[in-house]
Amino acid sequence: MKVIIHEWMATELKLSRSELFAFAVIYSYKHGEWFNVPRKIIAQWVGITPRAVTKIINRLSDIGVIEYQVLRDGEVGTYSMYKIPEFVEYFAEKYND
Repeated sequence: MKVIIHEWMATELKLSRSELFAFAVIYSYKHGEWFNVPRKIIAQWVGITPRAVTKIINRLSDIGVIEYQVLRDGEVGTYSMYKIPEFVEYFAEKYND
């Protein structure tokens, strides 16, 4: 998988370094309206613990740059689904990424 930190992510979202990297990983997985990104993958890319990923995801959700929901499945277990809000997609379009 290829993770890209776009110019608009760094200039418009005003995130800390770890938040920026985590957001870039999440954004790189975007396929459709709601999509899944394993926290383990985010942790590996950012170089932090899964517990730290949880804090960052909560922060990204609190400031509104992602939406997420935790789901439970009898076969899969617990997993998160993410959605990128329209105003964030606006930045990508504005910068023509």
